[in-house]
Amino acid sequence: MANGLDDFNTFIKGYKGVLAATLGGALMALISEFSNITPPFPDGIIQITAVFQLLILIFVYQVIDRKSKRFVDKQVVGGIILFVVSFLIYVFALNFLSYPDPDGERKLKGFFCTEKAEEFFQGACPWIADEAVAQSGGIEGDIWTDLGRDLVGMTVLILWLIMFSAVSFAVAVFANFQRRRKAK
Repeated sequence: MANGLDDFNTFIKGYKGVLAATLGGALMALISEFSNITPPFPDGIIQITAVFQLLILIFVYQVIDRKSKRFVDKQVVGGIILFVVSFLIYVFALNFLSYPDPDGERKLKGFFCTEKAEEFFQGACPWIADEAVAQSGGIEGDIWTDLGRDLVGMTVLILWLIMFSAVSFAVAVFANFQRRRKAK
């Protein structure tokens, strides 16, 4: 006996197929090439992103199931625009708010410096250049306060989730609308 979950499972399969076909190869190549693009905070960011994508799928399936093509077109375009804008902001923020440590691992800066760092960097805090951080020999806990680093981490995380939510929304709305159309 068919129920609403059977149709939702069909929608999920269609979404995964569209996502794999349109973004899979290009996105995987991009992530492979720029493996340092994921936020360094928190651990488990891929799993958190997957949960957000699932929530977007449920929202689209439940709320935007029977909308007109015009409405769907606006939602897809809006999602794509939000993705492009948030991607650009995210890349800028990640570059500006993080630095490579000597091992090449990306570390987050902070919005507030410690008193010791304020004296050492003489007015450059909190926007200290990567080279100055490397030359200081300090670790991020000696330069930026915990609160400052946590706020930067949350900022980068929110931008990341907005970016992935936008692309998930656009693809989910597209896949959901196409699922309802009759083959011509």
